[in-house]
Amino acid sequence: MMLIQNELDATPPGIVALDALRGQKAELAQAQYAQVYAITDYYYLCSNEDERRGINPAHSGMHAAVELSAALGMNEGTVTASIELGLELRHRLHRTREAFATGRIDLAQARVISAMLTGVSDAALDILESAVLEGGNVPPTTLRVRCRRLIAKHDPGSLRRRAKLAAADRDVRVRPAENGMSFVDGHLPAADAHAIGMRLREMAIHDVCTGDPRTLAQRRADALTALADGSGRLLCRCLDVGCHTRTRPAPTRRAPLIQVVINAETLLGLDETPAHLDGYGPIDADTARLLAADGVFQRVHALTENDVSGDGSHILGISAIVKHPGVPKDLIRNDTCATTYTPGTAQSRRIRTRDGQCRFPNCQVPARHCDLDHTTPFDHDDPKNGDLTVDSNLACLCRRHHRLKTRGLWTVKQSSAGHLEWTTPHGETMYTEPEGAAVHLARTAHTSRHDRTLALMTRRSHAEHDLDYLIELHRTRRSAPIVPGITQIPVSDPARDDPPF
Repeated sequence: MMLIQNELDATPPGIVALDALRGQKAELAQAQYAQVYAITDYYYLCSNEDERRGINPAHSGMHAAVELSAALGMNEGTVTASIELGLELRHRLHRTREAFATGRIDLAQARVISAMLTGVSDAALDILESAVLEGGNVPPTTLRVRCRRLIAKHDPGSLRRRAKLAAADRDVRVRPAENGMSFVDGHLPAADAHAIGMRLREMAIHDVCTGDPRTLAQRRADALTALADGSGRLLCRCLDVGCHTRTRPAPTRRAPLIQVVINAETLLGLDETPAHLDGYGPIDADTARLLAADGVFQRVHALTENDVSGDGSHILGISAIVKHPGVPKDLIRNDTCATTYTPGTAQSRRIRTRDGQCRFPNCQVPARHCDLDHTTPFDHDDPKNGDLTVDSNLACLCRRHHRLKTRGLWTVKQSSAGHLEWTTPHGETMYTEPEGAAVHLARTAHTSRHDRTLALMTRRSHAEHDLDYLIELHRTRRSAPIVPGITQIPVSDPARDDPPF
């Protein structure tokens, strides 16, 4: 009996293995830090020697990367990046240096923090660095998103300056790969990159029939070539000689769908609150206003944190494209679909706007590509006795993580305002919060005023007259009674089907 009890009390092998991997990761991170530190020391040594020889201090140490590259067999660009990181850690990012030296973060994470915090004001640096490091150990992609959100909140003035500097370095390069392939790397302004991505997606979906044998990824790649060779059209590869895509005229191209969420006052130039580019994150106010010059507007009716006593931001409803002032009737919350399995269109938009992306820990798949999952399963046999199709029981999950959750490998509970508590197969707990555009604006807007934000859908169709609504909204604000905020949202394109549920 005692032997059985000891076996039951033993730590599960999976936990032991995870702890061992965490320890190895920390040791590797410390070794990476030691290498960066040593490379930076050598740079200082070369710089001091150059200064003693009378070389201009602006050019001292320039040969250090060349010498280290030859001696260590490392790419010269990699050595230069290590020197730049080492200098940042020694002179600016003291908290990051401590976390890197003790193995709490690794080289990739340290590089993200260094790159993202370059250019922020000295006054905000300490707050930002602390907030970034206190948010938990996450992959570099998630860390980059966190940095963008925190910068928009604590140092929004730096976004414009940083965007101008980054845009000056825009470029597209072609690099050789294996097996007769190449990589096309583009460093472009976020809105331009998303316009290209949405154009390729539209061609991959609408230019061919369902009999085309290529995957969506392959069609996107071929669509880029079609844009470059001047044809501008993706040819269907089905075996049907009468395929309608071959006989019909070339399709009329809509402008790419770019979804931007912007505060109404920011759009009118009354403040500089950062906007939110769907699929990217915060962008500076000037860029958002430029994108809005030829956009179609849509409103989201929301309660912000101030309205709901700190319980999060609730999306109450989303209007159709608005061309007249006033709150439409369809903004009033309606849960008549609660006993049906598939959420209605308005409810689907609310959840996608609230969540922003897949709600599984560290997943960045945009909400528009996700399923809407019932956190507690829907009872198909007797819906009234099961968990209903209501906002507090729905969350966005990409197909991969939806299947993982359905198989019961990970379990999840949802609290109010879409906060999810995940339990791993080994019993560890992880939390995710909504990251949608409306929630983002609720966090970054000034707490001294009620957030009446406006969802801006830049589909690049003519809508200058919609500005009349914005101006009217601002003029009547002081005299009108305060109502729940109006928040801008990204709206689904009617020509594109929502993912399955």
